[in-house]
Amino acid sequence: MVVGKKFGFEHYGDVDVFEEKEATFELTDKKNALIKVERASVNPIDITTRKGLLAKGKPLERFRVLGNEVQGEIIELSDPDSQFSVGDKVIALVPSGGDAEYLAVAQKNVFKIPSNMSLDVAATFPMVAETALWTLDSHFYELKEGDVLAIVGASGSVGSVALQLARAKNITIIAVGSKRNEAYLKELGADITVDYRNEEEIAAHKNSADYVINASLFNQGEDVAVDLVKENGTILGLNGAADTSSKPEVNSLFLQRTKEMTNQAAIPQLMAHYEKKPIQVKIGHHLSLSLEGIKEAHRLFEDQKGTGKIILVKE
Repeated sequence: MVVGKKFGFEHYGDVDVFEEKEATFELTDKKNALIKVERASVNPIDITTRKGLLAKGKPLERFRVLGNEVQGEIIELSDPDSQFSVGDKVIALVPSGGDAEYLAVAQKNVFKIPSNMSLDVAATFPMVAETALWTLDSHFYELKEGDVLAIVGASGSVGSVALQLARAKNITIIAVGSKRNEAYLKELGADITVDYRNEEEIAAHKNSADYVINASLFNQGEDVAVDLVKENGTILGLNGAADTSSKPEVNSLFLQRTKEMTNQAAIPQLMAHYEKKPIQVKIGHHLSLSLEGIKEAHRLFEDQKGTGKIILVKE
């Protein structure tokens, strides 16, 4: 058992709802690993949750601590037959609770870090890589040789990883992003780059993609996704199904996981991939794992300043 700080809120709202509280962190029957958090990653879902956009009008019933992915050091274990040891550097994926100095978690949600992966990448890799992996899953569509896949938001966290994973397939990849990221997208494996602000470039590839992944932040690239998809093609949205009323023949899907799409199915596979062929993850900001650091991270997301993942680091 240890005492430390946790950062969260008691009601939904802007960044000023965040507050700091002292808390006790200890093992339970289900949470059999205690981690000292060294890095926590901030994701778009944190902003959506803090604003109450997923609450359906219901108020919070308890203090809510965000944070789905952390990197840290194991300081206590209750399972004598554990594959882990005290002192191991690991990552953990949890529904919430990562924005804190310590985290009690079930060992099934703890994963070892490949020797060639930096701790910064470890803190930012799991959620984006897992989401990217599922965007290419055959549950949604089956990519065939010669198909055209467009990724809207390809320079973003999920989009860039999806691009790298898709590059292993013999397909044509259209990467949609900003002009300044053109060279970066080519480096990741894009065959064609499209500037989402350039109407002529979008028009040149209109109705050309068999499949479109809309990985744009807060679904802002939906119109471009609809423009690019072919008749009878498929759009897969990360933040909701696209409005395809202008193209009713298009199959519009939302990335909703099946019961088979678990952390345990995805993360070992992705870590093994990384060991053989590292995946680039763009890191945009390092902030302190503190009340002010969390507030600033949320402001950066809302103001859409900079690109890349935001890491909260325990100083």
